[in-house]
Order: sequence, then C-alpha cells, then structure tokens
Amino acid sequence: MKNQTVIKIIKRATIAIIVLALIYAFVVSWYGARLLVIKPQAQRMDFCQGNKQYCFPDLLKKYKLTDLETKVELKSFDGTVLKGSYFPSKNGAAIIASHGYGGFRGRMVHIAAMLVEQGFGVIIMDLRAHGESGGEVVTFGRDESKDMQYVFDYLQSRDEVNPNKIGLYGWSLGAATVLLHGNLNHEVKAVVADSAFDAINYDNMQEFTDTNWPLPYLLTLFSSIISGVDFDQEAPIANLEAYKTTPLFLLIPGSDTIVDADSGERLVQAMDEYNLTIWREPTFEHVRFSRNEPLQFSQRVGDFFRENLMPESR
Repeated sequence: MKNQTVIKIIKRATIAIIVLALIYAFVVSWYGARLLVIKPQAQRMDFCQGNKQYCFPDLLKKYKLTDLETKVELKSFDGTVLKGSYFPSKNGAAIIASHGYGGFRGRMVHIAAMLVEQGFGVIIMDLRAHGESGGEVVTFGRDESKDMQYVFDYLQSRDEVNPNKIGLYGWSLGAATVLLHGNLNHEVKAVVADSAFDAINYDNMQEFTDTNWPLPYLLTLFSSIISGVDFDQEAPIANLEAYKTTPLFLLIPGSDTIVDADSGERLVQAMDEYNLTIWREPTFEHVRFSRNEPLQFSQRVGDFFRENLMPESR
C-alpha cells in the first residue's frame, strides 16, 4: 500500500513537472516571438546615442555623402510611413539598398558610397518597424517587399533615373525582401541578395536562437502567428519564378552563424537552370562580403549592375 502511494506521488509529480515545463516553453517562446516580430529596432529616432559608429549624420560625413542626400518620406499600401535617403544617379541607373533585421539604413551607407562612387543612384530606406519608418510588426519580407514598390516608383519618378535601369541590393532580411520584390515586380532588372535566408524555418530559427527543441519550433510557430506570415508559402524559396529571366547575384557566406549556413545553397538548388551568378566564401560570416573584401565586393557588385542595368556601356 505504501509503495503504491509513493508511485502515485511520483507519477503526479512527473506529470506536474511536464505540464510546468510545457507551460514554461510556451510562455518563453511566445514572449521571444514577440521580441523577434514587434519593433526589433529599439533605437527608432536617435541613432547618435550609445553606439556612435551607427550615428547616421556621422556616417554620411565619413563617406562624403552629406551634401548628396535627399531625405525621402513615402506612404506604403497600408499607410505605413517609410523614411530614407536618396543619393542621385550620374549614369541613369539606380539601386535600392535594403538593410537587415534589427538594423536601419545607416548600415547601408558604406554600400551606398561604393555604388555612388561608380555613378549609380542609391536609395536606402528604413524597413517597416525599423529605424525612422513606421509600422509595428516585421513580416520577414512579405510586407517589406510590397513597401519596396513605393520606393521603386519613387526612383522611376526621378528625372535623372532611367525607369528601365533599376536594380536591388539587400542583405539578410533585406536580401529576402529584394528576392521577394524582384519576383513581384518584373520591371526590376537585376537583384543582388547577400546572406539571404531561404525561409524562416526550424533550422534557421535554431541557428538564430541557439536553443534546444522545442523552443525553435515554438518560436517559428508563434512568430508566424504574430506576424501573420505563412513561412512556407511566403518564403523567398517559394517565390523565385521571376529569376528564370531576371538576373540574380547570390552572395553565400559559408560560416554564417545568424542564418543557417545551408540556406543559400538551398536557394541555389531551387534555381539550377535560372539566370544566376554566385559568389561563395566558405570562411565568411553573415553579411561580411563588403567588409572583408571591400574592393572585390565593389568591383563584382558594380560589374553585375553595369552588365544588367547598362549593357550598352560594356
């Protein structure tokens, strides 16, 4: 009788521990998903507090772009206000350069400087829910790619920009955004995707959060619910049809620890017969091409855009 009582107590305690562990996993995952999805960029207005290396006016001054900047404010499809900076074109071609998750347009200033030096016009915008732009929720490329249409239209309205010579560059979340927009907008002439994720999935989330199962699965599930994004149907890898004709340049870092290191290769496998250029660097980490090899980056990305936006100049 005493043994049976002990066994019952152990069973109840075990069940209680399991239930508490599940509740804990759900609560932590829900809270973590909210942190991932809702306003991930805390410094929304004043980027000169704290980390001075991301002070936007200082960055413009450092790269001699201050006098070239035109401030841009656009309203997107759902009323979200998007803010950014435009640097005029000298050769008739222009590029939209898009930053990554948790960043802001200041992270693209050195990219803009490289392209401006080669004569391209460049526009860098804060993604929704980032930087000075409005919006509450990150949608991992879905709504961001729709926002980009308004940026594209702005470039087409510029007198010095040939509307048939517009390309896209993005890294990380920005890479997913340009991939999705390039698939939506068939007027885009060339796309560069640097350190792109193929999808927000279990593997990618596990790499990003460095946690054990079931937290990556729950984070993925709850991030999908909170953002309203179908991570399968609305993933970059599921929306590549346009790249059968639109030139695409994939920059794949082999030592990526932010996005699953095989993410870029899965994109390549999905586009075996597509119009694809690839730059692989096995030892590079996430979005390090422009920092680790700035001269090669400037030349290869510049050449890609010249070849596809300005073929007459070859």
